[in-house]
Amino acid sequence: MRKNGYSIVVSWSSKDCCFVAQSPSIEGCISKGKSVADATKEIQQELSKMRMATR
Repeated sequence: MRKNGYSIVVSWSSKDCCFVAQSPSIEGCISKGKSVADATKEIQQELSKMRMATR
């Protein structure tokens, strides 16, 4: 999936019992959620914050 020019990968973490979303192009940009939608929403917010900080 691509959002705002960044690739987002979502996977299930058995260890954490939640979905984990990450942007491979940005080291350390990881979010968690109870659903794919929650994890995706969280990482989109983080990517937006990062984009605003670099302006």
